[in-house]
Amino acid sequence: MTINEAMNFVHNRRWMGAVSSFPRMQGMLYRMGFSQEKMHFVHVAGTNGKGSVCALLDSVLRRAGYKTGLFTSPYIHRFSERIRVDGKCITDEELCQITEKLVPIVDSLSSPPTEFEIVTVIGLCHFQNKKCSVVVLETGLGGRLDPTNIISSPLCCVITNIGLDHTAILGDTIEKIAGEKAGIIKNGVPIVAYPSGSEALAVIRKYCADKDAKLILADFENLEPIEEDFKGQSFCYRGETYCLSLLGLYQQKNAAVALEALEVLSKTLPKISKKAIRDGLAQASHMARFELADKNPPFIIDGGHNAQCAKALCESMSRYFPNQKVITIIGMMKDKSAEDFVKAISPFTAHFVCVKPQNPRAMPAEDLAEIAARNGFRAQTCDTINGAIKSAKSLAMGSQIICATGSLYLAGEVRQSLIEERANIK
Repeated sequence: MTINEAMNFVHNRRWMGAVSSFPRMQGMLYRMGFSQEKMHFVHVAGTNGKGSVCALLDSVLRRAGYKTGLFTSPYIHRFSERIRVDGKCITDEELCQITEKLVPIVDSLSSPPTEFEIVTVIGLCHFQNKKCSVVVLETGLGGRLDPTNIISSPLCCVITNIGLDHTAILGDTIEKIAGEKAGIIKNGVPIVAYPSGSEALAVIRKYCADKDAKLILADFENLEPIEEDFKGQSFCYRGETYCLSLLGLYQQKNAAVALEALEVLSKTLPKISKKAIRDGLAQASHMARFELADKNPPFIIDGGHNAQCAKALCESMSRYFPNQKVITIIGMMKDKSAEDFVKAISPFTAHFVCVKPQNPRAMPAEDLAEIAARNGFRAQTCDTINGAIKSAKSLAMGSQIICATGSLYLAGEVRQSLIEERANIK
């Protein structure tokens, strides 16, 4: 099997609207020879920040000397980014070997699995093949019905910031969405949560009570920013000082959630030391989350895609670039609330450059420009990512800041284009 054949098999599945099946997942994993008892798991759900929390946890666990598996989504450049062992992506050969074994199992099923079920099976089998000791597992969508919820006894469950997103699937209120996320809570398993607000917390508390699961909340009252620049940032949490290489003020709160989870994990994983925690936080990386992709002019890439992300982005932009206006490249998916997003980032935006990411679910650039214009903002459209970058740089005139945001799909395309641009210059 070639890598193209493997990718065609994975992607030739329904995703949106498809219903996952735990009996189907159990059957596939059993026939693939997978046993979850051979590994420890940390299960992470949430609307925003779960990828960053996963990256932080994985980095610390590796510095502590554990062989880690990291399962995240979506990817920025290549599919293999979703499945990593000790920070290294699954190779094409490894991916093909697992997929080739999985094909006849899938073909024999009476009901076809979803794409994310397939990806989850591949990831779990790879982690077992590589003899990982701890796996950090990020949900794909929601939690209660997510294929990753096949894991029955994680060491710790984590729920990051909860907001309105994927409302057509998860529900149109914070309470409904929180209920879906809280579906990962297991009997007697400690749960660490971001204090998202009274509506979400009320739901999480109820689930914890029903499952006799201890709830630990990140304490933002005991989080104090110290310093931030484009090399990183430092903060104090519960009397201890930490450094982050990740930019964006919201990452300090994500780090607080990770620190609480690490405190829980240290009771079972004794190699988690203060040094491992400090080194792991300082060295963690996560692409396209308030990433300074270029310096001349300053070019920020942020994969935020909902109003909550936009507000966090706005806060970071005002801190890193006070009283400065920005040329914003924006591209979004059709199922997102573009109007709310545009309004939320308008305080720092002088001009919108609208473009359609290369994804069938992407919103036409003209629709985004119309939304911006309807709300009184200047906007133009571009047919390509390269064209959008060129237009933004022209508008910036070498001095203004550029920010690309609205979708991780857009972020990946912009990031790749900048990489290729630098390679051509050299």
